[in-house]
Amino acid sequence: PAVPRPRRSSSSPRPGKVQRIVVIGNGVAGATAASEVRRLDPDCAVDVVGREAFPLYNRMGIARVVYGRSAMGGLFLLGDDWYEQRDISCWLNTSAAAVDMGAREVVLGTGDRLPYDRLILATGARAAVPALPGDRLPGWFVLREAADAMGIRAYAQETRAVDAVVVGAGPLGVEAACALHDLGLAVTLLARGPHLLRQHVDVRCAALIRRYLTGRGIVVLSEAVPAVLDGADRLRGVVLADGRRVPADLMLACTGMAPEVGLARAAGIPMGRGVLVDTAMRARVPDVLAVGDVAEVDG
Repeated sequence: PAVPRPRRSSSSPRPGKVQRIVVIGNGVAGATAASEVRRLDPDCAVDVVGREAFPLYNRMGIARVVYGRSAMGGLFLLGDDWYEQRDISCWLNTSAAAVDMGAREVVLGTGDRLPYDRLILATGARAAVPALPGDRLPGWFVLREAADAMGIRAYAQETRAVDAVVVGAGPLGVEAACALHDLGLAVTLLARGPHLLRQHVDVRCAALIRRYLTGRGIVVLSEAVPAVLDGADRLRGVVLADGRRVPADLMLACTGMAPEVGLARAAGIPMGRGVLVDTAMRARVPDVLAVGDVAEVDG
């Protein structure tokens, strides 16, 4: 993690002034929140805790990490000195292990404790993956962050993978199928419903996209629900609910996302599906806010 710099000191801080803000999460929501805090207050201490090893990057572009040659090149959204220029302490590759509401501190995985006057939760979302028999076999992945894309690329090379299955035919599934195809794998895309992107486009448009994919050599199966992941030492195939078996050296699950609420739940912060906030993003406990995918406002 970055070593925190000495804080700016004030000889006579105003009573009640917010002096310490901790942001948990270094995605676009967390980085934007930290930037706005600094714009509004040039003096308060700001810590950003980021579980990933990278500064803010374009998460929408990580599919290119699967097939491209430049890894993270061109994906970073902030310069190396962005945090330093704003006097923001950024803790990369560091997890927030707990929030101590009584002590008003964030406990880091390193054992460090960050005191706060205001806490901003920007923990984002995680991939929602259905539990399947065989899901402990090596060879299945999700695609939510850069490390996932790097792991997919590395595994495909290490195992000399030939066949790949993508479960889920939403926007991410379609993009992931193209990325794996560009990596040189034979790809089968499984759509749970009758057509692709059923929550996003009409039947005519879905047919055009399917024609494009099949023209590239990607197999699209409709009404295809995975039931079992098959293999001994590692993934070798996906058995569907109707009994069909699709060869798979690698499987990528693109089956939706869920707010990352574990930290907030453990701290006793009220939630529904995400952290419950009002229209000013304030949680239902004092001095805690939530922004981005983890926040739930008005249902």
